[in-house]
Amino acid sequence: MHRTSKNAATATSSKAVTRFIIPLLLGCLLLGCQQAVLPEKITLEAINGETILFGALPEAKVQVYFYFGPTCPLSENYTAHANRLMEQYGQDSVRFTAIIPGHYDSPAAIADFITRFKLRLPVYRDSSWQLTRFMQARITPEVFVYAEKKLIYKGAIDNWAVSLGQQRRKATEHYLENALTAYFAGQWINPDHTEAVGCFIEPPQP
Repeated sequence: MHRTSKNAATATSSKAVTRFIIPLLLGCLLLGCQQAVLPEKITLEAINGETILFGALPEAKVQVYFYFGPTCPLSENYTAHANRLMEQYGQDSVRFTAIIPGHYDSPAAIADFITRFKLRLPVYRDSSWQLTRFMQARITPEVFVYAEKKLIYKGAIDNWAVSLGQQRRKATEHYLENALTAYFAGQWINPDHTEAVGCFIEPPQP
């Protein structure tokens, strides 16, 4: 009968724990465990000017937030992609929302952006910069995916854009779609963060 020594068993157990803990800690460092749970009391503005609490937005198991800038060319390019994903997943299990960061864009400019590019997602303006700062959004377009209010992916929608002025013929990595597919399949999301490419978000100094 084969026996395993107590020391060997302990070492094996330690290795298993290490394999689990280290990726978890790295994920915390990269995605920010301290801000994993979404805030409820941050206020946003609907297109009609109505103020709404972030926590009062319709809920779903998975929430996808696109940060778009009405004057950013790459944001314009991704509105159709956002519409397609919303049609693909619906708004029951996955809810898609567009966030316009800050107060620089007027309601008229935002309405024109929505109309010109036929954006069908619910759109809210983060005039107070609170949500933008909380999520640490830095670029438009940039996407944040939360499952049961915990951040599971942040960054680029795909790898189509190499830089603001350079794009591939077509995307070869579909980060957002892969993250959603992996989550619903119960698989590890890899990558769980990427660097978004686009226009810098410039909040005022606190």
